[in-house]
Amino acid sequence: MVKQNGKNLNQNELFDVLNEDVEASAYVRRYKTKNVTGAILGGAGGALIGFPLGQAIGGGDPQWAIALAGVGVLAIAIPIAISANNDIKKGINLYNENLVSSAFVPKPLLQFGGQQHGLGLSLRF
Repeated sequence: MVKQNGKNLNQNELFDVLNEDVEASAYVRRYKTKNVTGAILGGAGGALIGFPLGQAIGGGDPQWAIALAGVGVLAIAIPIAISANNDIKKGINLYNENLVSSAFVPKPLLQFGGQQHGLGLSLRF
């Protein structure tokens, strides 16, 4: 669960906030790509495992090679999903770091007009 100013953000709200920062938005894009890939592979792996298990429960002749292939697909999907979660965490941390660093930037004030010794420009921080 992610909070901003005490408010819980859903996934779309989190993406909207992170997309305000150019650097953090790159991690959002990576997360989305890896998350979809991991979900597709995870679903396919689960189906490949579930089909022979269903055959075994139903009394048929299960094709354990298919289940083994499903385990292999899941072995690929899990690291992709972990990497996706790490990417979104990096995006959140980067957003927070940039938020803190930009909060202390002084806002300069440029003035033209009468100064102590005549006309001139004044830049104040």
